Amino acid sequence: MQVGTTKAIVVGVMPEGFGFPINHQLWLPLQLRPSGYAPLEGVPVRVFGLLAPGASRAQVTAELDLLLNRVATSSPQTHTNLRPNVRPYGGRSPGGAAIELALRHLPILLVLVMACVTVGILIYARIATRDAEIAMRFALGANRARILRQLFGEALVLTSAAGLVGLTAAHGALRWGKALASSGQAAGLPFWMESGLRMSTILYAMGLAVVAAAILGVMPALKATGERMQSQLQNLGSGGSTLRFGRVWTTAMIIQVALTVIVIPPAIGIATEGVRDRVIRARFRVEDYIAVRLELERDAGRDEESDAAFAARRARTYAELERLILQEPGASAVTFGDRLPGLEVAVRRAEVEITPDASPQPTNEMWTAMAGPGYFETFDRPIVAGRDFTAADRTEGSRTVIVNEAFTRRRFMQGANPIGRRVRYLAGDGTRGEWLEIVGIVRDFGITPTDLGEAPYIYHAASAGTVAPLVMGVRIAGDRAAVIRRVRAAAGEVDQRLRVAEVQTLDDLAWDAEIEGMTATGAVSSIVLLGLFLSACGIYSLVSISVARRTREIGLRTALGASRRQVLVSIVSKAGWLVVNGLAAGNGVIALVLTFTAQRLPVVFITRALIITSAIMLTVGLLACLAPARRALRIHPTDALRHL
Repeated sequence: MQVGTTKAIVVGVMPEGFGFPINHQLWLPLQLRPSGYAPLEGVPVRVFGLLAPGASRAQVTAELDLLLNRVATSSPQTHTNLRPNVRPYGGRSPGGAAIELALRHLPILLVLVMACVTVGILIYARIATRDAEIAMRFALGANRARILRQLFGEALVLTSAAGLVGLTAAHGALRWGKALASSGQAAGLPFWMESGLRMSTILYAMGLAVVAAAILGVMPALKATGERMQSQLQNLGSGGSTLRFGRVWTTAMIIQVALTVIVIPPAIGIATEGVRDRVIRARFRVEDYIAVRLELERDAGRDEESDAAFAARRARTYAELERLILQEPGASAVTFGDRLPGLEVAVRRAEVEITPDASPQPTNEMWTAMAGPGYFETFDRPIVAGRDFTAADRTEGSRTVIVNEAFTRRRFMQGANPIGRRVRYLAGDGTRGEWLEIVGIVRDFGITPTDLGEAPYIYHAASAGTVAPLVMGVRIAGDRAAVIRRVRAAAGEVDQRLRVAEVQTLDDLAWDAEIEGMTATGAVSSIVLLGLFLSACGIYSLVSISVARRTREIGLRTALGASRRQVLVSIVSKAGWLVVNGLAAGNGVIALVLTFTAQRLPVVFITRALIITSAIMLTVGLLACLAPARRALRIHPTDALRHL
């Protein structure tokens, strides 16, 4: 059989279903250089181990610590600061990752709390509308245990149905998520990842349904059968209710509204940024490009090939590979760099010299990339000011760079023309690099959106002999699959030591860059919509209880000449008071956060955020009041007069 550009003989077959380390089907021997490697040189290696019976990860970590201490004695330059990090392969995450996972799921936990509060209020409202029925049954001889069993059974049916719906939705979401995540991977997801529900999860959901039924069915029933029973019997037939919406439920609803208010601005911001990022990235035709990561091995012995000779051979090898690829009809342009634009991020701290007599302006987020000959032309991004790199810029000791248009729009530029200005990098320990002169401005690529628009880029001139890693970018004008096949074949024709480490389409890389933001946008938006829905349900329950308790009062007021507007105001005022208090609490938290953690935001922005949030929450509150208010307006005066 043939693997890449080399022929291999199959010497063994693994058992059926074996796919270690992920879902692999073919394994090649690890080939090491006979003469060894210099410090910090060589291929990356992952070490897997099988724990002995009874051994723990802590024991393994301690043993590796002793081993590394011995190695550090003989190789202090490379092993002094190395420490082992023993992790389980698959399965549960280590402690730090578990804490991070819990923090990420904190919004989901808050939504679950809001859901519990809302369901409790709904059940309470349902009991409130049935307290006369419960009182009558209690007076006719039904004991408390029988009533509790009935209400518990009703609640259990509801919670069991909800659990079944939730488990079905979770199962479908897991299968959909696995299919979506593995759609761009030939090997699929790791074999240890399950797409279905475990029996423990199903049993947990069943137990949770029973506990929820006990809380939602039994507790309100105890209150309905244990308090003010005589008042309930006297209230029979009036259509009213003696159950009150107490301070605990009112406080819970205010907190729920406040939590919903707090998450609205981040959701709007994240959703807006997500849509904006998609629009920005759509301007760049990522489907027209492929990325090829190349690796060239040295000769067998390091001493047999000097660094200069190796660099010269890398340059010749790349030049020949580029020539062969351009002979393919489907390839229209070829370039290289250390990364393709916007898809692999290298961010550095820097400072910019605006004028020779002024202090340099620091910036913490400066994106950098190495650009080979024809880099900007291949990606159809012209130089809009100044000049492009020349051959002299690619020699050792050159100190010239090119920036993008976004660089010129940053605040630190203060509206100055960057051509001829200088920039230098800042190391983590505060040391400063050499000054670099800006010689040109290139048009933004449009695929690296940030909070302030396109990311500011500094491009350095790259040489094929020295840039590492070397990533080739190929613009496609025909059959993309044919070009990919030609790239792999041409690499073997040029040099057997040239390895095509990875070939990816730029649209796949762009999708990988977008998927995290899209997931965050969808998750936050879903949480906010669910929070608004739960808040609406809670407000609806509040107003429903108010209408149930005040049926006689509403009928009497109508009989005495109260207008529909007066009745409506009296019904909605309770919900309005609750929403206003929730808005005050939530907006207060938002204002504090925006004031103390984002000082650069103007007051107008903060005010606009508070107004939009308040408008959304008030609209939801009014919509939740519509059905109970209509029910109150339909109460006829004779219903109240009949039971005086």
